Amino acid sequence: MVGVLACVGMLALVLPGASWPSDWAAPAVVIKRAVIIACSAVAGQAFVQALVPALRLRFSTGDPSLNEPRNRLPQQFIGPLESLLYPWVVFDVPGAAPTIIGAWLTAKTLGNWPGWQTGPSYDVHIGRRRLYGYLLANAFQIGWGVLAAAALHIAQ
Repeated sequence: MVGVLACVGMLALVLPGASWPSDWAAPAVVIKRAVIIACSAVAGQAFVQALVPALRLRFSTGDPSLNEPRNRLPQQFIGPLESLLYPWVVFDVPGAAPTIIGAWLTAKTLGNWPGWQTGPSYDVHIGRRRLYGYLLANAFQIGWGVLAAAALHIAQ
């Protein structure tokens, strides 16, 4: 529900006739960008909180330890951070965005790789399925960031 409200709020900001200052003073522009990015982050995180468990279930990567609070804590920090940074990078540094995002994803992938290579002997493909779930969740995060950046361009 929070995600739906955030999406509606973001659409209200970018639709023609939205009540924003006509002089586009610098503080107003900064506030408008911050509101669009914040709405996007809230909506994206509301969706991704349901997406990740669904992917784990769909790809049968059901390691119960993944759902323990100590293992979910890093995701609860990194996900919102990405939701805030991806739109900003794509909007403000479009030429460098693929390099910056690519370097970040490479670092994240290398950090997870040992865990994907190991698995129970009875299921040698679990690592590959974990990688697919990871890639799909990251594709959503990046795609959502690009949509938020598009909203920033429309509202500019």
